[in-house]
Amino acid sequence: MKKLFTLSLFLVFTSLSFSQVSEFLQYQVVIRDASDVLVINTNVSMQVSILSGSASGTIVYNETHNPTTNANGLATIKIGTGTSVTGDFNTIDWTAAVYFIKTETDATGGTNYTLETVAEITSAPFALYSNVAGFAETADYTTLTNVPTTISQAQIDKLGLITVTSSIDLDQLSTDVGVNSAKTAFPGFGTTSGLALEGDNFIWTKSNNNAFYNQGNIGIGVPDNTTFGAAKLHVGSGIKFSGVPATLTEPGLLFYDATQGDGKFSFVNNSGSTVVLGGGEWSTVNGDVTTSTDVLIERSLGVGFDIVNGEDFGLDSFKLKENNLRILFDDSDDPSGTMPANDWQIEINDSSNGGDSHFAINDITNATRPFRVSAGAPNNAFFIASNGNVGIGTNIPSATLEVLGTVKAQSFVGDGSGLTGITGGTGGIANLNDTTIAADTSADTAGEIAFQTQNTTKMVITNAGNVGIGVSAPSVKLEVAGSGKFQSVEASGNLSTQTISYSITANADDTSLNIEIDVTNKTVVNINNAIDQTIDGFTSGVAGQQFTVFNSGAGIKTITHNTGTQSVLLPGNVALSLAQNQGATFLFDGMVWYCISKNN
Repeated sequence: MKKLFTLSLFLVFTSLSFSQVSEFLQYQVVIRDASDVLVINTNVSMQVSILSGSASGTIVYNETHNPTTNANGLATIKIGTGTSVTGDFNTIDWTAAVYFIKTETDATGGTNYTLETVAEITSAPFALYSNVAGFAETADYTTLTNVPTTISQAQIDKLGLITVTSSIDLDQLSTDVGVNSAKTAFPGFGTTSGLALEGDNFIWTKSNNNAFYNQGNIGIGVPDNTTFGAAKLHVGSGIKFSGVPATLTEPGLLFYDATQGDGKFSFVNNSGSTVVLGGGEWSTVNGDVTTSTDVLIERSLGVGFDIVNGEDFGLDSFKLKENNLRILFDDSDDPSGTMPANDWQIEINDSSNGGDSHFAINDITNATRPFRVSAGAPNNAFFIASNGNVGIGTNIPSATLEVLGTVKAQSFVGDGSGLTGITGGTGGIANLNDTTIAADTSADTAGEIAFQTQNTTKMVITNAGNVGIGVSAPSVKLEVAGSGKFQSVEASGNLSTQTISYSITANADDTSLNIEIDVTNKTVVNINNAIDQTIDGFTSGVAGQQFTVFNSGAGIKTITHNTGTQSVLLPGNVALSLAQNQGATFLFDGMVWYCISKNN
């Protein structure tokens, strides 16, 4: 059986004024279920046994009761007046042995007695002793030895309390000894005007040196109509803390430490560490937490809207986490003065949908971006060695600047005497009669760089930055006298041409039933095989690219909707079929392709 978790016993034997009055023990018990919850206002069933000699001794008397608990889980019965009796309560010789009361309780009122307790009867009932006494003699009380100390009614009234050596029923005691019928408080549990008992209900309970109040809230120094809200304790004045607890590892412990300078409040957090509060270092201004002292963070620091509790920092000491990452260096010097006051910013990725991923340093004051590294840049794209040598594409530069790859320059200034390793025909730098590079370095606004072969100017770069090929005075950034051939053309503005010609790329080799077309540097692909094929989408397209698929073969080419690496979105979400000599044109927005026309 399970033991009662919390038990309070009140045993009182009746005073026998007349021999015909039945004998009984008044017994009170607070009943809690196996989950330590009070069983209140409930009819319960109890089986009571008197055991002789020990807590597991012989049963000399047994009976059952069906009391109803009150609002505090307290049940009261009179042992000796129950039903289903075994034995004779009136014939128990209380002087013959030590006796124990065993109770078995079913909190549901049935006979499944799952709650059990055993309590020793520690004080012999005088009234019941008298029933088994063989004889009695009269004697002068003053001649007796080892008599109990007595206390007068005046002393009881003056003290306002009764000291007892065992738990008693206060109602019965007031009748037996003639004390004022008003209940008297237990020591430490109030006075006659503020009793520890209310009717037969326990308001306070005591365990060892600890007192407990579980019936409601506690107010100190507040009116009796005070509302508590969610609080259990409401204090009308200050609460004084003093002394540092001996153990500072219990989470939630709040204490005041007077030894810390001008005194500090501290609490113990969930990891058992002491956290100091107050002191004036931190304050909240317009919703921002501020401090005027240095802040030392011994662990990692996380900043950003998307930092979460329990963030995994790994080996990172500082982490920024949100969808727009920027660090601004805002120099507060007056920009109109002589102090340097330029503002700079570290930028991570574009903030717009479909933008580029990169690391950049922005000149905020002048609205420029002097440094940028795009995502996916290869190893050692830019490397500075410990000796100051710079490598582009290499991490072991052997010269002040070493480039692993092709160098493309807008202009070259110098006599070229230090250039080595240049190979080629008569246009090489060694043949100065055939090639001339001229640079105007004067301070005026006139001048140009002219590239000549055979004493004839072939290309000119003007002082304004215009480039002319076959034109001596170009009026735009690039002016070509003749035809031009480009692998691809990108224009951010309007493109005006008289005629455009471009090559058609054939796609007859891939005869798979399902294909994706690589559109790298392509404008038109002609599929000229005789089988039916499904085109699931395109690959390697760039934003703004326009691309045409033409079917000159006998097989039907079906372009599916919203499939493949770079999917195609089609009108009505319906697949597009191209019969022989039919084509369709598509436009890429950087995410998907759109069908903009079908050519029958």
